[in-house]
Amino acid sequence: MPIKKKIYDIKPPRNWKTVSSRRSEEDLVEVHKIQDTVEEMPPINYLEEDEDASWLKNIKEKNTLRRVVTPKIHFKHFYSIGQSLFRKIIIPLCGVIFLVGLYVLAFVILPKATVNINTVKTPGVYNARVFIATTEASEGTTQVDTLLIPAQLYVVSHKESQEFLATGNKIGGTKATVKLNIYNNYSTSPQILVAGTRFQAESGKIFRLDSRLVVPPAKKDNQGDLTPVYIEAMATADEPGDSYNIPAGKFTIPGFNDPKKFAGFYATSDKAAAGGSMGGIKSVTSDDLKNAETKVGKDLLNSLDEELKIKISTDYKILEGAKNYKMQQIESTAKTDQVAEKFTVTMSGEIRVIAFKEIELQKLVKEQLQKQIDTTTDIYGDPTLEYTINKADFTKGSLTGQIKANWSSRPLISQEEIIDNLAGKNIEAAKTYLENIPNMNKTSIKLWPGYIQKIPSNEAKIRVTID
Repeated sequence: MPIKKKIYDIKPPRNWKTVSSRRSEEDLVEVHKIQDTVEEMPPINYLEEDEDASWLKNIKEKNTLRRVVTPKIHFKHFYSIGQSLFRKIIIPLCGVIFLVGLYVLAFVILPKATVNINTVKTPGVYNARVFIATTEASEGTTQVDTLLIPAQLYVVSHKESQEFLATGNKIGGTKATVKLNIYNNYSTSPQILVAGTRFQAESGKIFRLDSRLVVPPAKKDNQGDLTPVYIEAMATADEPGDSYNIPAGKFTIPGFNDPKKFAGFYATSDKAAAGGSMGGIKSVTSDDLKNAETKVGKDLLNSLDEELKIKISTDYKILEGAKNYKMQQIESTAKTDQVAEKFTVTMSGEIRVIAFKEIELQKLVKEQLQKQIDTTTDIYGDPTLEYTINKADFTKGSLTGQIKANWSSRPLISQEEIIDNLAGKNIEAAKTYLENIPNMNKTSIKLWPGYIQKIPSNEAKIRVTID
């Protein structure tokens, strides 16, 4: 009895994968054979040969038999082979690589040695003359057996002004003062006026000249006419009282009897006379002026020093005796016994400094010392210098004097030779080698990490410092 075939024996069902997973490999082969047979069939004219074969035409149009059933591929055997290789070869190989890398890191890369050598020092003293000068000061000069050091001349100016309270009490009144412009419109010769010369205001008030002066001569133009010339001076009222606080005006000199001379010498004031009074009032004492000048002078010096610090670079050295302070002017708005509640003192000053770079002098000293030592000796550190200045020129900028250089020498040791002899030695052999080097005072060896007991063979890992 023939076996009935189900529809999915010819056309796989929609869920053919599920069905095929339950079928045997022989069934899958049979399906492929059936598919190949159908595809090899010659084309059939369904309408001409058999009009009742429309069902077969519908089947072909839907490509039912063209669906390919592909068997599911399994990689379990490859996976099992990979697992075996990983366990037997790759894992042990990674372990070996890790251990080799750890050894290289611990005993080749990380280890380093630091060797400190302290040598025996021999002190010495060197004396020399020095000429520390600017380019202008050293130009054209010849200094035999003298170290010539370039220098810079710094000039700083400053003005200090402060206001103070008067502490004096004036009893019996004060005399007014006035500033006069005294003219010579009389002759081309100067005129001497002694202290106390009288000047009479238009109001009749008499003021006397505070100090002796010389009125300059008048000038004569091309036509022979005189052009008056004047000089400023202070005059004080003949008597105390506020009645002498007169407005600005013209003054004559009653002492000149000659009418032409009387008319040719005269004075004017630009401001009113002031300070005249009667009774007890505040006045400036000599101690007020003295204390004010001391205070302003001290602050002026401090200001000059501060401005100098800003101007001079820190690598320049300033010796004692290389500074020159000069007070140029002292002014006060009041004088002793003058009536005033307050007064102002102003001072202007200047400082001149000759500075140089000590490192340049130390370099010259080392060059001189190097000529005195042999090839087996080295100069240790920088010499310390003591200065004696004999002469200072603050106009052009120069210092002349002597220096005393305290220095030390030590044996010349080759770092490269020590490193070459230490490389690869154990700690005991390295210590023995260092102790046998002549003129050694003290040596020490430090190894890192702490488990290292041998100097690294790589010379780049060895650091030697010689003191």
